[in-house]
Amino acid sequence: MFGKLLVPVGIAQPRGGNGDRAEGINGVPDSFSDKVLKWTLPLAVAAITRLADYFLTKQPRLVYFATDVVRSQIGDRLVHTQTLAIQNIGQQSAQHVTVYHNWEPEQVCVWPLSESTVGPLPGGQHAVVLDFIRPRETTIITYTYGTPPSSLPVFSSVSIKEHVAKQVDIPLAPRYPAWITTGAKILVFIGIFFVSFYAYRGLLLAWRNIRN
Repeated sequence: MFGKLLVPVGIAQPRGGNGDRAEGINGVPDSFSDKVLKWTLPLAVAAITRLADYFLTKQPRLVYFATDVVRSQIGDRLVHTQTLAIQNIGQQSAQHVTVYHNWEPEQVCVWPLSESTVGPLPGGQHAVVLDFIRPRETTIITYTYGTPPSSLPVFSSVSIKEHVAKQVDIPLAPRYPAWITTGAKILVFIGIFFVSFYAYRGLLLAWRNIRN
């Protein structure tokens, strides 16, 4: 089956005895096949390369989810609480995860307990710096403070050396076993291959119908 699928297409054929250019696969002129391959093949290779790098390269990838601010009246004081959950959905531990603050909160709790630093950075901006977040692990940071000194939220961004974490609008994904994620990646690549192959065959068929 795969031998038939992998037959090269669009390769120029020798000219006939009368000098006419031989036709390519399914009666489509080779010149058209060559042009289709010239433009589509590099794009397909680039897309598959990017997907392979995205799924298979071992690197950290952080996303985070923030709850709404909860306000509670305790005695004569209004207390604000907000929770930030950071998840590493990559395949490598994220080192030196930095959570930048717009202003200094009164109390910061990190769970699970790990090596972390809370305070101003050398540049003066306040932050929480986590030593690491392992693959498929989630770290939860809870902020508690009174009247905020600014209308801005307590935190501004989450980043590591490789990239800035992406905020998601839904709760973080569950931790699936590695065999499930690996199987899903294999199915994605198989789907990309067959979609690309039949899209190309569809272009050839459409061109043949137009020519006829």
